Amino acid sequence: MKRRVLSLLLVALLAAAIGRWTAPGPSEPPPAPAAVATANPGEIAPPPRSKPADITPARPSEPTSPPSFIPPEKPAPGAHGLSFDPTNFLAGLPQQLDQVADRAKGNDAAALGELADWLDYCKMVDMAVFAASATYRIPLQDADSRRDASVAAYFQQLAAICKSWVARHPWLVKENLRIKNAREEYLTRLRAGQVERNDAALEDLPRVLRRRASESGNLLAQARGRKTLPCPTFQPTADAARQQANAREAQACIYRNNTELLARVLSSGDPRLIAAVPQLLTSQNYNWQQGFLSTDHFYSSALWLLTACEFGLDCSGGGPALRNECASRGLCGYGHVRDFVADQQMTPARMRVLHAHIPRLVILIQSGNVEAILGPPPPP
Repeated sequence: MKRRVLSLLLVALLAAAIGRWTAPGPSEPPPAPAAVATANPGEIAPPPRSKPADITPARPSEPTSPPSFIPPEKPAPGAHGLSFDPTNFLAGLPQQLDQVADRAKGNDAAALGELADWLDYCKMVDMAVFAASATYRIPLQDADSRRDASVAAYFQQLAAICKSWVARHPWLVKENLRIKNAREEYLTRLRAGQVERNDAALEDLPRVLRRRASESGNLLAQARGRKTLPCPTFQPTADAARQQANAREAQACIYRNNTELLARVLSSGDPRLIAAVPQLLTSQNYNWQQGFLSTDHFYSSALWLLTACEFGLDCSGGGPALRNECASRGLCGYGHVRDFVADQQMTPARMRVLHAHIPRLVILIQSGNVEAILGPPPPP
């Protein structure tokens, strides 16, 4: 009996000794995962400027490194009112609008696109003023700030600026009237069965200006205008082999077109174009599942928009993206596009996946690696 007890005690002592030898000591902590260094807390660190030797796109489930920014789980409390001081913006806006209109009058392609954007924005401003009025009967959402006193006053000032701006440029008034009369005449003839349906005949002034800019080669106008297929479409046929060959030819054409457009965007370095990439390119379902370009519209748009912020796009509360959201939906309290995306468009888990892609996508853009972003070409 004593011999059995001694044997058990000896086994216990050996196990304790082995545990002490193999367990990590206080001076040997387990290695920590590498983190992305940031200059400011909560901001994404810019990637190195040198071109990497080998770049392949990371899949959503395999981020290259843990994100340095953890998106908010819930919206910030009290996100009503304007998140920026509009004083300087309102003071400089009339001169800026006049310069855009003067350049557009000379058929400058970039100015035509900018003019269309500002005219659309002025329409949203008029709608925001109406939404804040007593005659607007539709209940506003809780997050809608358009009836807040400071926000309503801001939109009233903007509406006055827009109205006086257009009045200072008679050619805009004349062009708008011409397009309106042509549209009404077309609708009359359409109802009488004298003409076939033509969507271009229903365009308003901003769409007409954007189409002109697009026809002049303005990529931003192409992204924001009416989508047209860049490649020929084939009619269905009973010949299965012919049908498959037509489909392969169309996919190859779309891939070539996407390659050319994306190369132009990357070489330009224009953050506005970077943000518009998902709208500019034509979707290809066979390879748009890798994360950089997805058939999920909200995900792709948010990814490229946040990536454009890293290239200098104004993503603050006073930037164009959030100004539009404020005017169209009354979501005026966000200080950065990232907060808006995390709160309005993405679940926390999806936001973390998106954020993990941003540093990798920045490197691919800087290196001009079109194929790594688009994915492989369609099979022959």
